[in-house]
Amino acid sequence: MTIVFSGGNNRSPNDTRILSVDINRVRNIQDEVKLSGRDLATIPEYVRRNVHLRILDLSNNSLGRTEDVVSELCDLKNLTRLNLSINELKNIPLDFTSFPFLEVLCLAGNELEYLPEGITNLHR
Repeated sequence: MTIVFSGGNNRSPNDTRILSVDINRVRNIQDEVKLSGRDLATIPEYVRRNVHLRILDLSNNSLGRTEDVVSELCDLKNLTRLNLSINELKNIPLDFTSFPFLEVLCLAGNELEYLPEGITNLHR
């Protein structure tokens, strides 16, 4: 697997670094991923597959440009903190009752038309 890291604007090729890693090692060591301000329109596969992930910061990206991209987070049952603020999101197609450990959910700065089902049932 190859992970591409770059500066805040992704437009400068001089800021880009490519790192080849073993996905199993990434999965085992990362319980926190911060991908804020990367202009992401999709969620990277290594994030979607990391079922041990507890803290995920996807703030200040462009996830709302891709239909239902946030639904790809449904397997991350161990999340305690999820930051989706400033992503041009109009809806959140997630069943939040599937996240029993979720304590913090940041949705500020989006264009939400309604609150997700089950969001009022969060107990933490």
